[in-house]
Parts: sequence; structure tokens; C-alpha cells
Amino acid sequence: MEVFKTYLGLFHPDLTTAAQLTTLKNVLYGKEVAVETGGLRLGDALSCGDMMGENTWYSEYYGWVQPRLKRWIDIGGQITYITADHAFFYT
Repeated sequence: MEVFKTYLGLFHPDLTTAAQLTTLKNVLYGKEVAVETGGLRLGDALSCGDMMGENTWYSEYYGWVQPRLKRWIDIGGQITYITADHAFFYT
């Protein structure tokens, strides 16, 4: 089994176009894809300060992670594994 592992940043709209993602998807045909997303961040009242500002884990996931992963799915890409540098951590 061959696995291509990447980080969430690859799917950021400022870094890659839909055409570039489509080319990558075609190159990776038949391989499994793993994406590292970070982890669930817990802080005061489930809020944290990160590079996106003050967000709860819920809004961080849906406002930051999901739209980037959706770009890959929308062009027909598949994600076999989602990894995290830390499953949970408290800030």
C-alpha cells in the first residue's frame, strides 16, 4: 500500500488552485491519502487563541479545516486517513 501524507496547508486556496489539486489527484491515482490536520484545541470555555483568532474547537473545525478538506473532496479526491499532531491539547 502506498500512502501520500500531506498537511492541511496544501489545500489552502491561497496556495493551490483547483487545477493544481486536480493534477495532484490524477498523479496520486490508486494511492491512499493521509492529511494531518492538527488536533482538537481545548481552552477556557472551549475557546483558544490560534492563528485564526479566538475560536471554539467547533468553529475552528468547520471554519478552517473542513473547507480545505472539502476542496479536495469536491474535485473527486479521497482521504483515507486523517492524522493529528496532538489528538487533544489544552491551551
